[in-house]
Amino acid sequence: MLRALAELSAERVPTILVADVGESPGLAADLEVYHLPALFLFRDGALHRPIEAPPRAPALLAAVVAAREAPPIDEDMSHKTC
Repeated sequence: MLRALAELSAERVPTILVADVGESPGLAADLEVYHLPALFLFRDGALHRPIEAPPRAPALLAAVVAAREAPPIDEDMSHKTC
């Protein structure tokens, strides 16, 4: 997954942050991560929505674009900030 993320264009996906849940279990708990790898889109510091895609750059980019265009997830989770 990290290799596919590294292949994404910086122009299309300007910032990618990676967290190791072994080192940050609280973050995994806050985001309710139950399966790895887990990807999330944040906007203006708030959780916008999770991203699900196979670990290939074209599929990841398509999923990021779709997530950007989609409305935020419900209010129950959108209060989570980064």
